[in-house]
Amino acid sequence: MDVDAILAEVRSLADRGELHTIVARYGAIDDTPESQTWHSTELLYEIGRAFGMLGNEEKVERYLLRCAELAPRRAAVFHCAIGWYFQRKKKWTKALRWYDRALSSFPTYHLCLFRRGYCLEKVHRPREAVEALGRARQIWEDAPSEQRQRGRGVQVQVLFHLSRGLRDLGDFEGAAEALDQCCALDRGSNPPTIREEHMLACRGELQLRRGDLDAALAAFAAARDLDAESSFHWERLGRVYELRG
Repeated sequence: MDVDAILAEVRSLADRGELHTIVARYGAIDDTPESQTWHSTELLYEIGRAFGMLGNEEKVERYLLRCAELAPRRAAVFHCAIGWYFQRKKKWTKALRWYDRALSSFPTYHLCLFRRGYCLEKVHRPREAVEALGRARQIWEDAPSEQRQRGRGVQVQVLFHLSRGLRDLGDFEGAAEALDQCCALDRGSNPPTIREEHMLACRGELQLRRGDLDAALAAFAAARDLDAESSFHWERLGRVYELRG
């Protein structure tokens, strides 16, 4: 059995979006553990990804856990990938369980810390979210320049969500600093990691919480001008006008 040829075929099918074909042809190799295919980390990862896109929770875990068994030094990457599957399904608690498992073996995993912080924000645990995001921020800042460049887009998101978390905890100065750093880091990106209207809305909400209604109004109006279809922008504008009297 030519595993390399199968891997090339699976990747070609994935590039064309033919996920059902992948699982139809190769989605049962876990039933033949003696097969060479069950010992190919790259192949199992591609099949696991296909199962993930098709929503098969059991198979995602089975295939990616097998990858972790075959490549224990990269286990955190595969555990984080399982967490990402559950995050995409908005199963925040399950995602957190896998992110915690990944971080137990790779505590400085920047992407995983960001995803953990994001999920903690979603389950309304702002202090823990800020702790995870703050750690991710520091890890990126301490990393070599080449590594920082690779993780730049993730760091932009870290700073954006850190700003939101600090704001919700009442640390307005810290929130403003994180948001300013986020904007500066994302400046010049093409396309930007965070859409400009989302940056403006985040700043507007921060100014609203600080009681600077004029600045909040300007930020929300600018966000509205960029995305007039957003009900959130209109609702927040209405709230500012209400408070202004």
